[in-house]
Amino acid sequence: IYQCDWSSDVCSSDLADVNTPSTDHKVPRSMGGTNDIENLWVICMRCNTLKNNSTPEDIHRYEKITTLLREMKLC
Repeated sequence: IYQCDWSSDVCSSDLADVNTPSTDHKVPRSMGGTNDIENLWVICMRCNTLKNNSTPEDIHRYEKITTLLREMKLC
């Protein structure tokens, strides 16, 4: 988090220009994820909302979603 380049770790959107940064758990706490720094990432609020209770293993779904969001200029 401290080494953030101000782009979403999911969709690579520039967080300074497009969205509010959001700290999120890669593995949700409801699925046994911890608050350890290795389990946290910075993503845009839209990706966080779309990610919901998913894990990074669902990255193919993220790619499809973020491609659609980019095409719609929402992310």
